[in-house]
Amino acid sequence: MPEAFICAYRRTPIGRFGGVLSSVRPDDLGAVVLRALVAESDGVDWAAVDDVIFGCANQAGEDNRNVARMSLLLAGLPHTVPGTTINRLCGSGMDAVITAARAIRAGEGDLFIAGGVESMSRAPFVLPKAETGFSRNAEIYDTTIGWRFVNPLMKQQYGVDSMPETGENVAEEYRISRADQDAFSLRSHQRAVAAQANGRLGREIVPVTIPQRKTNPIVIDRDEHPRADTSLEALGKLPTPFRAGGTVTAGNSSGVNDGAAALIVASEAGIRRHGLTMTSRLIRQDVARKGVTMREGEMLLVIDALAGIDERAWPDPMTIDYGRDTRVHDTFGNGPHKCVGEHLARMEVAIFIEEWLKRIPDFRVDPERPAVTHAGPVIGMRQLGLRWD
Repeated sequence: MPEAFICAYRRTPIGRFGGVLSSVRPDDLGAVVLRALVAESDGVDWAAVDDVIFGCANQAGEDNRNVARMSLLLAGLPHTVPGTTINRLCGSGMDAVITAARAIRAGEGDLFIAGGVESMSRAPFVLPKAETGFSRNAEIYDTTIGWRFVNPLMKQQYGVDSMPETGENVAEEYRISRADQDAFSLRSHQRAVAAQANGRLGREIVPVTIPQRKTNPIVIDRDEHPRADTSLEALGKLPTPFRAGGTVTAGNSSGVNDGAAALIVASEAGIRRHGLTMTSRLIRQDVARKGVTMREGEMLLVIDALAGIDERAWPDPMTIDYGRDTRVHDTFGNGPHKCVGEHLARMEVAIFIEEWLKRIPDFRVDPERPAVTHAGPVIGMRQLGLRWD
């Protein structure tokens, strides 16, 4: 059976909601990273790409009508190259990579581009049609994040908690304190700021150039979320707007953001044919299935995150006491019993994997890799803070 390898990767900076990338359409953001891959991968016959697979969780606005296909055409790839957009909410970008790897293993292709794109700033308001003629009732939904057009039966049977409410549920069930969450957030900001300063993050970023009407274009080449000036005192003063007496704040949650990322995923035959360089091998992945408990689902999340790690280094996941060993969650990435469809939330994976890899002597968590500040939960393509020693 053919194996799947990651050969190159690029991402845009991650912009804040309403921030530096808010004027850029999502299909244009997707085109930016695709053009970068093309420019940096000499010798590739781009007409041979079997598929471009993007994850996108919104798809209610400018990212409608298959944003992967629109992005590849805007990037100048041949019109004969197909594209498809998939949606697993916060895990959409990760699922795109998994889908490409499965196609390679099934012998359905040798060269894929997988990634994700989201512009939460540009997510539209939407209006449902009237249920009856001459209706005087009107509703409007903000598609930036969370539920809309809720099925009453879904709400009755499973609940429709938002991600901040989900974080509160998990914090309450597993007794995760506000202090622990704030401390984790502070460390994440500090790591991100340090990685910006030493150029580590810059090596994976492709700048985004934004034309201006009367002045020179603006070039965005840094992530917008990291805050060098934050502190435990500042984080501790933030309100908990999602639950009275709660623990989830804007400071200890991953951000609402804009950005895109893309990777080249190829088989060994594809690597040889196109002169690519392998950076890692995709070994295994899984998703939480119907009927699993929260802890089982979290275990599967970590297995998915460990897809690029040699299976000989894996510990036995059934020996981990999640209630004791996993102390801090990224509160936008938690998935309680009533959170439908978020089981591949990348940010949750990053935290579980950090706790897990402390037990593996051959691996270590990269001290410069942030977890919360680089948000991008719906893009799902940030590296997970792993490095081979």
